[in-house]
Amino acid sequence: MGVFGLAPEDLGNYFKQQFRWAMGAMELFKKLVVNIIKNPRKLSFIKWWEYIITTTFYFSSLMYVILWACPILFLLFGIPSFFASPIIYGVVFLPYFVLSITMFFWSLRKRNYKSSEILMGQFLLWISFPIFIKASIYGLLGIKKKFEVTSKQGFQIYPFIKLWPQMLFGFLCFVAVIWGLNRLYYERSYLSLIPNIVWTFYNFVVMSSIFYFNISKKVMKKLARAR
Repeated sequence: MGVFGLAPEDLGNYFKQQFRWAMGAMELFKKLVVNIIKNPRKLSFIKWWEYIITTTFYFSSLMYVILWACPILFLLFGIPSFFASPIIYGVVFLPYFVLSITMFFWSLRKRNYKSSEILMGQFLLWISFPIFIKASIYGLLGIKKKFEVTSKQGFQIYPFIKLWPQMLFGFLCFVAVIWGLNRLYYERSYLSLIPNIVWTFYNFVVMSSIFYFNISKKVMKKLARAR
């Protein structure tokens, strides 16, 4: 059985929608914890686990921030995020990374999603990290926020001043990449620097996508014609 609806047309309304969903998940998570403590046999372990995985999804935004910050700290200040040999880390991590990404894209491709749509969806998810972190804090602390309905008035530019967390991370990634290339030239530490430079540049591209999502299709078509 399929369910159809209208998706948000702009970044601001998308953030509103995601904030509502995240707040709802946090409220359910708190009730879930209480129910597990009071009546742990009410559901099977597998069902409890499914509920926990679903409701704690929005906590992953904090993990994203840590993953983005680690290579920046290493490139700018030489602060390592792990102390294992780069070769050993690559041998252990790369198979897991490749397998998980392959399975993720394969499963969504089976549902008739295009690769470009999957990638854009991931970008939207990642640049929503301030919204998810805010919703997690509000939900856990019980802070109530007025319900905001998603606007149906068409595309509206979201104020870039409100996108300062994404822009700040994008700027830091850009600076870290430039400094990392400078270190690579002088230090020749290829095994440790190249993966961090590549990962940080990718994160820079992700954060830069806010400019793509925050420009209407009409403007984009005009820019394309001007070229």
